[in-house]
Amino acid sequence: MVDTLEKDFEFVANLLQRNAERVARNINLLTALISVEESRVGIAKSKSLEALTVAATVFLPFTLVASIMSMNGAFAPGQAKHWVFWAFSIPISLVVVTFHLIYRKVGSVK
Repeated sequence: MVDTLEKDFEFVANLLQRNAERVARNINLLTALISVEESRVGIAKSKSLEALTVAATVFLPFTLVASIMSMNGAFAPGQAKHWVFWAFSIPISLVVVTFHLIYRKVGSVK
């Protein structure tokens, strides 16, 4: 009878050990799945921030030129020299966008 109880105890201990290992594997799997989902969310957020950064980069030259020219006087909208604002802003914007595209292309090559 004592021998039977020892075998039963060993059987139960073995079951507990296998269940503990299975639970540990499940916890590791769930942790990995949560990490993957958090990575996906992070990638989506970074793409939306990238779009915002590109928009800010495109409009930065217009703001810079407008602040340098202090758009109150002769360069204000509707005035005779307002064309100067566009003559400076558009080429600067094109240069900035070109640098951005080159940077993206060089960054995607690596």
